[in-house]
Amino acid sequence: MKKILFMTLLCVSTIAFAQKSKKAERPNVLLLMTDEHSPQVLGSYGDEIITPNLDALAGDGIKFTSAYCQNPVCVPSRVSLLTGRMASHLKVFGNSNILAASTYTMADAFSQAGYNTEWVGKEHWLTPGYELGFGRLNEERNIEAKTRSKEEDVFQNEVGRSPQNATISTFDKKNSGDYVTAEYAVKFLKQQKKSKNPFFLGVSFVRPHFPYEVQQEFYDLYKGKLKNPEVTKAMIANLSTTSQKEREQYKLDNMTEEQIQKAREIYYGMVTYVDEMIGLVLDELDKQGLRENTIILYTSDHGDLIGEHGLWYKNSFYEGSVGVPFIWSYPKALPTNKTITTPVMNMDIFPTLAEMCNISIPQNLGGSSMVSLMKGKDKGKNRVAISENYRRGAGAFMVRKGNWKYCWYEDSKAQLFNLNKDPKELINLIANPEYANVVKELNAIAMENYIKKSETSQKKKTKKKKTKKKKTKKD
Repeated sequence: MKKILFMTLLCVSTIAFAQKSKKAERPNVLLLMTDEHSPQVLGSYGDEIITPNLDALAGDGIKFTSAYCQNPVCVPSRVSLLTGRMASHLKVFGNSNILAASTYTMADAFSQAGYNTEWVGKEHWLTPGYELGFGRLNEERNIEAKTRSKEEDVFQNEVGRSPQNATISTFDKKNSGDYVTAEYAVKFLKQQKKSKNPFFLGVSFVRPHFPYEVQQEFYDLYKGKLKNPEVTKAMIANLSTTSQKEREQYKLDNMTEEQIQKAREIYYGMVTYVDEMIGLVLDELDKQGLRENTIILYTSDHGDLIGEHGLWYKNSFYEGSVGVPFIWSYPKALPTNKTITTPVMNMDIFPTLAEMCNISIPQNLGGSSMVSLMKGKDKGKNRVAISENYRRGAGAFMVRKGNWKYCWYEDSKAQLFNLNKDPKELINLIANPEYANVVKELNAIAMENYIKKSETSQKKKTKKKKTKKKKTKKD
C-alpha cells in the first residue's frame, strides 16, 4: 500500500514538474510598435536613415519586405493586430468606432495561458487595455505622460497635422510621451526578472505619427540630405477619388519643395528618435538576462507616404501607407539575418505567436501562422495579404498575392500592379486583357472578405454596461 501511495505521489509530482517546466520553457513576448512608420524608412530595408537598434534586431532575426496592415488607419489596424481578425468584421471601420470590451484578444489568450500581460504606450483601441486582457500599468504610465509632456502636447496641437507646419521641437526629449513609454517598459522588465511566469509586453510609441516635429539634434542628422520624391501630373490624375480629396483637404498642391523637404527631414528625425527609445527597452531586456528566451517583433499600425505619389499620411493602398516594417527576432528557434519577400500581414501575428508559445487560439482568426514560412519549410506561394479602408464613406479593398497587388474601390477605377516590375506603382495594368485571370482571382478574394459599411450596425458605444459578457474564444 505504501509503495502504491509512493508511486502515485511520484507520478503526480512528475506531472506537476513537467507542467511547470513546460510553462517555464515558454518564451516571453516583446511586441514593439510605432505609429505611422513607413516600411521604406529603415536602414535594414535599404534606406540611409540612422536606425541602429532596429537594424541590429533585423540582423538577429527575419525582416519581411512585403508586410501589410489590415486598414491603413490607426484604430482599425490596431484592432486587427490585437484580435487577429478584420476590424470590419468587428464593426470597427474607422477611428471613431469602439471595440467591444467582450471581444476575445491576443492578450486574453496569453493571460489565460499564465502569462503576465501588459501594454504600455499608445493603445488607441478606444477601449481600455485592461478590459481587453492587459494589466493596468498603462494607466499609471498615462498619468505620468500627461504630467511630463503637458507643455509639448500644447505645442504639438499648435503645429497640427499639416506637413507644411513641420518644425523643430524646443522640449527635452525626456519629457515626451514616448520617453515615458520606454521608462515604463523598462520598469516592467525589471519586475519580470523575479517572476515565475513568462510575460507578454506590448510597447507602443506614438512617433513618427504627425505632428511633424522633432528635437534639433535629430533634425540636424538629415537637414539638406534628402531628395524629394518625383511627383508628376499623371500620377496625381491616377489617384483614387478618396486620395484626390485628401490632397484638396490638406492643400497639398500648395506645398513648396522646401516645405516637402523639411517635413521629410523632420519625419526621418522622428524615426531615429523612436529607434533610440526602442534601444532603451532592448538594453534593459539584455540587462535583465531575458533576451535569449524572448520573441521580439517590431511593426507599425500603418505607414506614411511622406510625399510619395503627392500624398501624405495614410488611408491609401500605396506601399508607403499600407505597408509596415515587420521584424521578428528569436535566434533560439528562428533563422537570423534572413529576408522574406512573401506577403504577410499584422493579422498573422496572433496565430504565429500562439504556435511559438504553445497557446490555444480561436478558430475564427483571419490570419495564419508564419512559423513554417520563417523556418523555410513553407515557401508561402499561396499566402495572401489583405487590407481594407472606409475613408470618407467609400469602401476599398486590397489584395496582395505573389508579385500582384489588386486594389478595388467603390468610387474609383480598380488598380493592378506588378510590384516586381513596378515597385513604385506607376503602371496600372487593370485594363490589360493579358491579366484578366489575375484580376478575376484577386477580385474574388476581395469580394469574399469585403464588408459594406452600410450593411452593418454602426451604433457607437456611449455607455459602459454594468455587467460584462465573459470572454470566450468564440467571441
